[in-house]
Amino acid sequence: MLGVGERLPETASGIRTTNTAAAIQAVGLPAPRSIPIRMKTEIAALPLDPDAAFVLETIDGRTSLQDIVDLGTMPRMRTLEAIVRLSQLGVIAFT
Repeated sequence: MLGVGERLPETASGIRTTNTAAAIQAVGLPAPRSIPIRMKTEIAALPLDPDAAFVLETIDGRTSLQDIVDLGTMPRMRTLEAIVRLSQLGVIAFT
């Protein structure tokens, strides 16, 4: 489980690829076209770092995981790390 401020290993298979789908799979997230949905509404007490809080705001229950990563303003790895943390905390799930 990633803690607040922890980073995914830079050398993990597929991480350095320019292919977003490969990077998503390399960090252990579901299929790139899966849709993340919010599971918890009370998030104030959760240990969310600024990246996770920012990414959470982009999760609308309609946009695919790949689109969130590709269209986001943060670097891909930071976005993926934030999504992994949100998933580990139970804040989001995937359809």
